[in-house]
Amino acid sequence: MQRSRAALVSALATASALALGFGFRTHEPGRERPRPMISSLVPVASLRNPGRPRANRPVAPPLPHPARWLAFGGGAEPSSNQVSMENDLALASDVFGGGGILLFAGGPSSQGVYELATEAPKDELALELADLVSPHGGRDARYRKTRLSPHGPATREAIVAALEVELATPGSPLLVYVDCHGDGGVSIQDNSLATWGGNALTVKELTSIFDAAKRPVRLVVSACFSGGLAELAVQGGKPDGGATELDRCGLFASTWDLEATGCDPDPERRNHEGYAVHFLHALRSTDKAGNPLRVDFDGDGEVSLLEAHTQARIASKGLDVPTTTSERWLRAVAPPRGPGAAVALPEEDATIAALTVQLGLLGDAATVEADARRHLDEFETRYAVLAEAESRANQELERARSAVKAELFSQWPVLEDPWHADYSESLALEHDAIDAFFNESQAYADFIRARERVDRASEDALDVSLDRAPMERLVRAIDNRLLAARVKHRGGSDWRHYEKLLRCERSHLPGTR
Repeated sequence: MQRSRAALVSALATASALALGFGFRTHEPGRERPRPMISSLVPVASLRNPGRPRANRPVAPPLPHPARWLAFGGGAEPSSNQVSMENDLALASDVFGGGGILLFAGGPSSQGVYELATEAPKDELALELADLVSPHGGRDARYRKTRLSPHGPATREAIVAALEVELATPGSPLLVYVDCHGDGGVSIQDNSLATWGGNALTVKELTSIFDAAKRPVRLVVSACFSGGLAELAVQGGKPDGGATELDRCGLFASTWDLEATGCDPDPERRNHEGYAVHFLHALRSTDKAGNPLRVDFDGDGEVSLLEAHTQARIASKGLDVPTTTSERWLRAVAPPRGPGAAVALPEEDATIAALTVQLGLLGDAATVEADARRHLDEFETRYAVLAEAESRANQELERARSAVKAELFSQWPVLEDPWHADYSESLALEHDAIDAFFNESQAYADFIRARERVDRASEDALDVSLDRAPMERLVRAIDNRLLAARVKHRGGSDWRHYEKLLRCERSHLPGTR
């Protein structure tokens, strides 16, 4: 379904209004589940008539059309709307230049940017009760109004409307940049991107939108499990689909089955890590601190999207294992073995050379490859053991939590429900007695020890994941070279489609060339 520009303007306003009245769901630890939330209202009058704002309402900038780029992101609810994503989108807007559409969290009036609080908590007992009864992220945070000037909220309705309008008419390529949370699904097509208000967009749904496009698309996604969108390499985004005739491609922060780094509530920008910060700075030929950097790996005098992606693969200190549509195609069509032909892949060469040095691997190419694969297998084995230990620790923690809650609620049943009319009064009157319970209860002491075991197990698993990530990036780069050589040797339509995807991924920013 195509939408007019007027429909898009209306959708940007309506999307916020529809979000009003949404409730919250309990946070599921360890997963990035898009969750419903309360959104603020972006008035229709302000979007349609930027020069005549209603009193005390923020004014969204006028919508460009056709847009050079469309960027959206942020969290689905306050505790997942970390400040690093706001900073990434601000940098993206600056790097991409004018003529773009920006959709962020709850829109111009969004108050939900999550930053770590610097002051000490006012009531330790209240925090202990909250962690025991209703664990939830963001309690160590403060929330502030966004410093961005978005055109509207990053709700599902607003995103879909903007995509449909901008892709409805033939024209120059549209750069779509996404910086949000992602989640894994039952299948690759069920992987999803979070939107403000909690109605996630799945790979299947986004592929359907891009299938209808009359305009070329260059997609860049910084999110967990974002590699599921590499299915755009094939018709209909289906696992068994053949080569698509559409001019589209994508670059992603992670493979379809792995998390990425990039959602950080630390207010210090220099501490942020992950695919987005490296990719965006690389487009300017700088590292993330702004120092000059050679990113023009093919020597043509400009930095392509794929070269910026390559620099992120090299520089990231996080969990990221970035991938692309061309990588997805190689793994779908390349022979499992056989002869190869010489292929010019400067991006893979740069990745292999840099990561080989970083990881301290020595010897000729065959030795480096063998050692990298062996180390990756060792990391996988260690991670599997640690992940199982973390799972057991979490099970023990929940048993300990149940035991201490049963003991606590037998004495103060109203504490089970912080919305109960008597909760505040009971907590105030019984504060010292409840505090004494926490100091003396053996069940609570067991709970604290179980929580510490979970923290240690989680840290151990994270450490191995961080060590594994660059090794996996190196092995994937080596595999990309091997698979591309086999596909070129065989030739035919599979090779031509790979070349087409590479040309697309090697695009420059729209309007810069």
